[in-house]
Amino acid sequence: MRRHVLWMAATMLSAVLLALGIGHTLPRGEQLLFSSADNWQADHWNIFVLDVGRGVTQRLLTSRTDTTPGFPVVWSPDGAQIAYLSNQANPETYLADSLGKDPRRLTGDPTDSEYNAVWSPDGTQLAFIGEQDGQHDVYLAARDGSNPQKLTTGTRSFRSLVWSPDNRYLALESLALADVDIYKLDTENGDLTNLTRFPGNEVRPSWSPDGQQIAFLASRNSGNFGNTRYDLYIMDSNGGHVRRYTTTFPADLSWGMNWSPDGTRIVLGSTSWLGGSDIYLIDVAYKLARNITRDNTRDGSAEWSPDGKWIAFESRQTGVWQIDLMSADGWKRRQLTHDGVDSRHPVWSPDGQSVIYTSNPNRNWDLYRMDVHSVSTERMTLSRTIEFFPIWRP
Repeated sequence: MRRHVLWMAATMLSAVLLALGIGHTLPRGEQLLFSSADNWQADHWNIFVLDVGRGVTQRLLTSRTDTTPGFPVVWSPDGAQIAYLSNQANPETYLADSLGKDPRRLTGDPTDSEYNAVWSPDGTQLAFIGEQDGQHDVYLAARDGSNPQKLTTGTRSFRSLVWSPDNRYLALESLALADVDIYKLDTENGDLTNLTRFPGNEVRPSWSPDGQQIAFLASRNSGNFGNTRYDLYIMDSNGGHVRRYTTTFPADLSWGMNWSPDGTRIVLGSTSWLGGSDIYLIDVAYKLARNITRDNTRDGSAEWSPDGKWIAFESRQTGVWQIDLMSADGWKRRQLTHDGVDSRHPVWSPDGQSVIYTSNPNRNWDLYRMDVHSVSTERMTLSRTIEFFPIWRP
């Protein structure tokens, strides 16, 4: 009898361990990465994975960085790998599996450092900036970092890589002392095209969801504002049919812009000269721009819900940062958080049912999840450190 009980216990334990192993091996739809440190100036930031469904956190990696706060951490499209930046002597990109195991540098040859790594939408390739002899060129490698190929030849230095939805092209910012232009690079044949041959700086290229258009911010029409005023422009993917969308207000470089999932609208941040900031809704087809916040405070970090029906953003309308929700037409607004402390940087869950955000009720920043329908809140982390930059696993 005792032997039978022991055998049953061993069998059950093996089943539990197997289930846990399978749970860790297979991509989970409710996992996210976040960065954590003791303070904003910390030399070391840790990367944790949070299993939202089970409320379990696990530290994956520790990295030295001079980026504040945290450092870029990116899932591969299949959720099997992560890419992250480590700044020690030089900025270096590392790859690891989804559990943080087998960390390895993206490539030590032929570059001194590599950064701004981005996965192709289909997850088969990694594009990155490689620095060698003072030149910043574009490289392409297989998904595991093998077989790196140099795509540009040092005629220009580049930054800010953005893949087109069809996995073929990269939109790039030139890294220049004078004017910054936007280029398009064909990853199949290496053809490089300057799309913006105009005076002034063109930055932040962003592909439309169908890949037919590129939105960007430009200072070419600064007028009386000096060279610091940026406006929103949209052009065809070949650089033609350039249209200016903002004239009465400047675009805010810190908040950026986001296409709606269907590509018909863009949310854009704008900062006034009095220190406030608002969120504008841009109708792409009709070139209409409408201020949807109008509260004379500060609003930003606008993020579309996956179905394109709602916009989550942060606002200081109440005197502290809170998370608000706006309908996609810009007419219905409601405040989600009401706890009287700063709550910032909303990130939608993949199913669009909840928002993850960062809040500091105990003077340190923890992650919270709120159901946008029931407005019920769940605290996801509880520590004395700072938790920031949640990124959902695909």
